[in-house]
Amino acid sequence: MLIRLAVAGLLLSQNLLAGAPQDSCPDSDLAAFTVDLRPAFKKWALDPRLQGKRGTCSVFTMTGALEYAVSSKCGGGPRLSVEFLNWASNQALGQMRDGGFFSDLWRGFAIYGICPELDMPYRDEFDPALAPGEESKEHARGVHATDLRLHWIKRWNPNTGLTGKQAAAIKRTLGRQWPVCAGFRWPKNVQWENNTLVMPPPEGVFDGHSVLLVGYRDDPEQPGGGLFLFRDSNHNGPERCMTYEYACAYMNDAVWIDYETRQRTLNASAIRRQCRWREGMSRRVDAKSDSPMSLLRPGKPCQAGYFLVGLSNRPVTNLTTRVKAMLRFSSKRGWPRSGAISTMSLPWCM
Repeated sequence: MLIRLAVAGLLLSQNLLAGAPQDSCPDSDLAAFTVDLRPAFKKWALDPRLQGKRGTCSVFTMTGALEYAVSSKCGGGPRLSVEFLNWASNQALGQMRDGGFFSDLWRGFAIYGICPELDMPYRDEFDPALAPGEESKEHARGVHATDLRLHWIKRWNPNTGLTGKQAAAIKRTLGRQWPVCAGFRWPKNVQWENNTLVMPPPEGVFDGHSVLLVGYRDDPEQPGGGLFLFRDSNHNGPERCMTYEYACAYMNDAVWIDYETRQRTLNASAIRRQCRWREGMSRRVDAKSDSPMSLLRPGKPCQAGYFLVGLSNRPVTNLTTRVKAMLRFSSKRGWPRSGAISTMSLPWCM
């Protein structure tokens, strides 16, 4: 397995970066695609990032989906650390390798979360000894408290492609404004026509490469009936396309990430983790109190342009005042009025 991953990374670094065209997909203006998530990525400043010569395409793909889900819930957020997610997956599995399967990466996130990129920046080379500090781990637990969820469309199987039902599920997920993480058997000799991936015969692919699907366009003139739009961490340029025919023949697995929308009552520990998740964290929390209300204190801007949890600029002196202030704050933003602190009524990700 380790040898296969190493060979895959080497093939990608040699093939995908060589001679890649810089033009966009055919008719790739925003109106041409039935679904196009690029405007949302742009709004949240989630620009594509490059993996370099490392075999970490799946980690970049999963991190991109995590960033999108967090930004969708909070209206924006910091870039998240690919390096931390890579470390978390290795910790969860008790191994040290570069890159991994979507299932392994999610397992790492489910245990450790993921910290901001500034806490643990991506490196040009894999360092098995690299580990995050305690502050980074605390920040990562804050992201973990956002109630993100993983959904499988296709479990990993390199011997089959997509069924019609799975292809329809991918389009339906994109239509609901969620990107899809997809792993593929990839061409040994990558070729493009008008920035659309050319489909090779079965003997011309290897396992594999991962990309993030961010849109699609039905087109009866394209093989399979249309095009998927995708982000590729091994390409320094605009998003590219692949035909439905290619995806249905060579997609190994597919997952997507969203967040829990139901109200969930939080204890003081969970609120502290959420309060601490921001760059430039300087939280005023009452470590001695077990009451979640004790954490609702006035805040101030931090380095990332967000605000600490707080309900007004005036000090609050008792529990009743804090409850009333919370309800007024929630009402102004259209959040549910509830006597319990919930993920919907607590302004932790303004």
